Amino acid sequence: MRKQVRDAVVVQAGLAVAFDKGLDPANLDASFPTYLRSALALVSAGRGLALKTATDYYGEAKAGSGFDATIPAIEVPKIDIFRSTQALLMTGPVAIRKQLSTGVGLQEALNAAKKQTLAVGKRLTLEAPRQGLIQLVNKDKDALGWSRVSDGQPCYFCAMLLSRGPAYKSEKTARFKAHNGCGCSVRPFFKNDPHNGWTADQEALNRLWKGVDEDGNPLPGRPEGTSLTINEWRQFYTAAVNDPESPVFQTFTDKVAAHIASPAVVAARKAAHSAYEIQRQAQKEAEKAAREAETLAAQKAAEEEAKKAAAEAAKIKKWKGKPAPVKPVEPKPATTLGPAAFDQFLEAAKKRFYDFAVKTGNPKNDLTLSLNWSLFQKVVNQHDKAALTQLLSMNYLDDDLYKQGLAAIRKADEPIPGAAEAYKKELTSYRNRLTRYKRYIEEWREVNGITSTAKGMDGALTFTSNHEAVSWANQKFPEPAAGAGKDALYKYTGGSYRAWNQALRNHANGDTLPPGSWKSPTRDADGAFLEAPEDFIVTRGTGWDEFATPDGKRSYSIPPPPPEDLIGTVQTQHGYTSTAMSGLSDNSSFGGAVQLKIRVPEGYPVAWVDPFSQYRGEREMLLARSTSLYIHNVYKSSRGRNYVVEAEVIPKGVDPATFAASATPTPASRPFQ
Repeated sequence: MRKQVRDAVVVQAGLAVAFDKGLDPANLDASFPTYLRSALALVSAGRGLALKTATDYYGEAKAGSGFDATIPAIEVPKIDIFRSTQALLMTGPVAIRKQLSTGVGLQEALNAAKKQTLAVGKRLTLEAPRQGLIQLVNKDKDALGWSRVSDGQPCYFCAMLLSRGPAYKSEKTARFKAHNGCGCSVRPFFKNDPHNGWTADQEALNRLWKGVDEDGNPLPGRPEGTSLTINEWRQFYTAAVNDPESPVFQTFTDKVAAHIASPAVVAARKAAHSAYEIQRQAQKEAEKAAREAETLAAQKAAEEEAKKAAAEAAKIKKWKGKPAPVKPVEPKPATTLGPAAFDQFLEAAKKRFYDFAVKTGNPKNDLTLSLNWSLFQKVVNQHDKAALTQLLSMNYLDDDLYKQGLAAIRKADEPIPGAAEAYKKELTSYRNRLTRYKRYIEEWREVNGITSTAKGMDGALTFTSNHEAVSWANQKFPEPAAGAGKDALYKYTGGSYRAWNQALRNHANGDTLPPGSWKSPTRDADGAFLEAPEDFIVTRGTGWDEFATPDGKRSYSIPPPPPEDLIGTVQTQHGYTSTAMSGLSDNSSFGGAVQLKIRVPEGYPVAWVDPFSQYRGEREMLLARSTSLYIHNVYKSSRGRNYVVEAEVIPKGVDPATFAASATPTPASRPFQ
């Protein structure tokens, strides 16, 4: 297990070099892709080394337990490129900018970000051997389960997990939880294990959690049968690891002493000291050279300062009090023929169907009304060859029509003549405009003194369960008094919401009332909204068609374009926005392929309608009409069934375009799912 950690130390050392040399503080966006490639290569190599170490260790552990050292074949754990990229982005450029925004110096900001990056590198590297060992345990008939073992210095969270003891193969849901920088490992145990997988530190922590000593007697201040909150556990654990009389202190002291004396730790410390001395010497030489050049450079520096002052004055004149520059829209790849390639194929298929119906005297002669028209749609929209083959087997097609369908599938992916050249030209122009935009937006932010206006997804009130969320809403939002406002909201919760929201979308102005029959209900409903007492998280179930990509297009099925293109965009819903009060990791009551986790700011108009809704039990919380959302993150749920979009409501009275221009995507520190 120490060898796995040593492999992670090697990766961390490489990451430190890649961080220092690859990330340019003066141009973080441009230097990040090159740094990312180096970082991912280091992590991937480290995962391979650590996994090999883990499988060797498993065989040795099995042999040491009296079994044949043969181990089962397992699937190599794959690195999640998207989440790894997100993690390196958030601990690299985003962390540096966040540190600088607090007023710290550049070197301090870089050091803090590098520390976060090395912690992420350790987690990503050790993730592979942990998953590999758990796979081996689950496939090995001689293994009973696995135990979590610490590096001797676990945090309170890891200590809590250690106190739960081993995970047996029968526990199918058991998984290894780890935070950035976590040094815990997996230890398999087998059928003849005299301790059933328990380690000395696990037993000591389990007794601390239960509040008993080695003889089972209650500890002072711990009434028997009481349960702990995480904060209470943190206090008890902190006291125990600092108390020389505590069994927890004694267990970890022995473990840490062995760890400190290990050759791997000594070698790592020597390498770190050597690197520090080299860096210190280089800094001294640079300072000496600067002093020698100081006199010669003084005149040139004065000239440069004058130029900078003139440039600064020009920037102020150009951007002070002006709207934020508009980001250019990236052109889409060359247009293909798409469904148009199937026109002749469909006409021939319709004629064949019609002729057959006439011949047999069947009055149903319209192919588009056939029960199997959906198969034709799959061929056209999804290029589904299996559907095409099925139509042939059902005699909707003959051999010639089948071949024509295959040819149409190939033709549909071909670009329209001249489109590729036009796209290439547009792309070159876009890149030039994007470079200017990046320079302009930085100038605009600097001149107007704007840092990120977004709060990000951390820090808002969340709930452990749907029940807790509903209880909070019932307490904070009393049911409106009988009258026009309550009646209007009650009407909305029925079937009226579709036509009502469509009228609001057509009106597209949250500051005025829509004309026509929806004017009065909208005025009454608006009057029944209350201000949110604090920032809190709600959930909305929806589909991809709700989101507009940067070029203004909407698509029910994304990709294309990739869902990640939505990060940093603003999405405005001019109707009322239905959300659900939900637990932190729970889905909305409305379902949907996309689960929006939305941060609602304090003071924002909301309406808690579930207590009097026509469909009670949906946990429905309405957000004001013309709500604008800033997208912080998009990722596939770990449950594999849906995507999660993290978004923040832009406060009332704030221009969405200005908010987006000055905001930095700041996802939750831990994924919701």
